[in-house]
Amino acid sequence: MRSRVFLFAALSLLLCASGAFAQNSLSTSGLTGAAVSTPEGGSCGDVVMNHSTSNDIAPGNSVSCNSSMAPPFGHADNFYYRAYNPADFGVMGDFAVCEVVVGVESATGGADTTQPITVNIYSGTGFPAGFVPGTGGMGFTAIGTMGVTINDADGLTLVTVPITGTVPMGEELIIEVFTPDGQADGTFFFMGSNALGQADDSFLAADTCGISAPDTTASIGFPQMQIVLFASGDEQVDTGLPETIYDPAIPTLDWVGLLALVSLLGVAGFFLLRRR
Repeated sequence: MRSRVFLFAALSLLLCASGAFAQNSLSTSGLTGAAVSTPEGGSCGDVVMNHSTSNDIAPGNSVSCNSSMAPPFGHADNFYYRAYNPADFGVMGDFAVCEVVVGVESATGGADTTQPITVNIYSGTGFPAGFVPGTGGMGFTAIGTMGVTINDADGLTLVTVPITGTVPMGEELIIEVFTPDGQADGTFFFMGSNALGQADDSFLAADTCGISAPDTTASIGFPQMQIVLFASGDEQVDTGLPETIYDPAIPTLDWVGLLALVSLLGVAGFFLLRRR
């Protein structure tokens, strides 16, 4: 009898352990329906860097590393990426980011009906090689960060994040969206995406699901997940001339005063010549 009890307990522990290791996997939100058209976004700068052919958000198109089949329910740590070369958008100098636009497919905030995400921007070259999620790692510099609260009502839309940072000339802009583990609160977040075409790859990293470094969504088996995630800003032009500093404490002349000064100098010159 004791051996049966021991065997049952051992099997139970084994099943529990198996469930603990298998509860997180890459899966979709399960939403269905037609893609939803969204505004173009990018209102604060003259340059919009966007790899998406369309900003429409398609229900059930994105995946995240999450536990949806067994408790604790919710998403694990997930990182989503886009990388932009400013030169591809006609920017030859430094690029000053003024906002990032994040596509949201769905947000389920658990008891609070809200959940946090963090938008980070980096500069560097050669992404994704050597990139470390959350820090950038060697060869990449963090240039800006902004925490955002996402509401359940923000699904199937674009969320504009006012974040600033400057990408030096010759480097790339890397945008990272981080969704911290939401299983304690039962929260689910899915990035907005579609399958309508993209000029460059979308990336995802989720160590809990075995993706420790950014990998393309196509490489992990979800080529339809073309993330809507882009930035706006302005080129910083270096004229090579010294900066002009205006000090209101220093008196200056308007055109009338300048004309009077020239006239006075002319009269003084005339009398000096007469005396000779």
